[in-house]
Amino acid sequence: MWASSTPNATSDGTRAGPFPTITQAIAAAQVLTAPKKCVRIFAGTYPEALLVAYGTLDMAGVDGRDNVIIGGNLGSALSVENATVAVSGLTLSHGAGTKVNYTDGTYNYVTYSGGGLYQLGGSVTLTDVALTNNSLPTFVAASSTVTGISSVGGGFYASGGTLVLDHVLISGNYAYFGGGFGESGTRMSGTHVTQTGDSASIGGAGEFQLGSLSLSNSIIANEGTDGFTLQGAEVDLVNDTLYNLPTAFTLDGSSGQLSALSIENSIISAGGGAVLQLGTGSSVVLKYSDVYVGGVPFSGIASPADGTDISGDPQFVGAGDYHLQPTSPCAHTGDPNVYNDDGRRSDMGRYGGPTGTEE
Repeated sequence: MWASSTPNATSDGTRAGPFPTITQAIAAAQVLTAPKKCVRIFAGTYPEALLVAYGTLDMAGVDGRDNVIIGGNLGSALSVENATVAVSGLTLSHGAGTKVNYTDGTYNYVTYSGGGLYQLGGSVTLTDVALTNNSLPTFVAASSTVTGISSVGGGFYASGGTLVLDHVLISGNYAYFGGGFGESGTRMSGTHVTQTGDSASIGGAGEFQLGSLSLSNSIIANEGTDGFTLQGAEVDLVNDTLYNLPTAFTLDGSSGQLSALSIENSIISAGGGAVLQLGTGSSVVLKYSDVYVGGVPFSGIASPADGTDISGDPQFVGAGDYHLQPTSPCAHTGDPNVYNDDGRRSDMGRYGGPTGTEE
C-alpha cells in the first residue's frame, strides 16, 4: 500500500493512486492476505499519530529519510503495540508522546512516553530512521488540586519486546526522564547510531530500567544534562565514542536494581565524571578504551581499568568530526584480537573495528 501527502484523483493505495494518509495505508495493508504486508511512503510531511497494534508490517519511505516526516504534536509519531514492525527511510519528529492517566489513591497523575516512537512489547527494527525534535512535558508535582505530570523517552520509549537500531539518528529530543530514550525491560541492540543534543532532568541521553543494550560503532555526543542512567540494566559498548557528557553513566542501585556496564574499544571524552556508580553490587568492566575527562574519571568506585586502557586526548579531527588524527593515542591500540577493515589492529572509538568505516 502506498501513501502520499500530495492529493490524487484516485486514492486506492496503489503507487499510481496512493492514499492521502499513512494511517489509511496501514489499515489497508493489515487486512491483506499477502505474507508480507508493506506500506511505502512518498516524500511529504504527515501530521499523523500512527498505530500498529497487531500483525507484521514493513513501512518505508521511498524518497530519503529527511524527506518523509511523520508527526505533529498529536501523540507519539508512531506507536507499536505487540506487533512486528520494520521501519526505514523516514523521520519521526515533533511527537508529543503517548498519554497514560493513573492514580495512587491519593493524587492523580499523567505520564507522557515516547515522542517519536512508543513501543509496547513486540519487535521493532529501525533502519535509516531519524527521531528528532520530539518534546514531552516537564515534571509537575501532584497535589490535591493539581494533577502530577511526568514524561519519559523523548525520542522513543520501549517497554518489553525487542528493538533494533541500525543507522539511526536521535537528536534534539526532550523528556523529564531520558531525553533521547527510555526503556523498561526491553532487549535493545544498535549499530551506527548517532545521538546528540537531547536533554532531560535525569538521563539526558537515556534511561535504562531492567533492559539491555548492545551498541557498536556509534557516537553519543553533547547530550545536555548528563548521559545514561541505569537501574537493573545491562549495557555493552564496543567501538563507541562518547563525547562531552557531564556524566557518561550513572549506575543507580538505590532500589536494589543492580546494573552491569561493559566498555571495550571505546572512547569516553567527557566533561566531568566518566562513570558514577551508586549502589553496592553493580559492575563496570573497561577494556582497551580511552577515558579522558575534565574531572575525576570515576566517582564512587575504584578504577575498573585493567591495564589495557589509556587516559589521553583522543585527538579527534574536530568540529563535530570524531575520526581520529593520525597521531591519536587511540589509533591501532584497541583489542589486539580485533581488526579494522584494512587488516590493522583496531582503533578505539566509533570508526574502529571491522565495520568502523561504514557510514
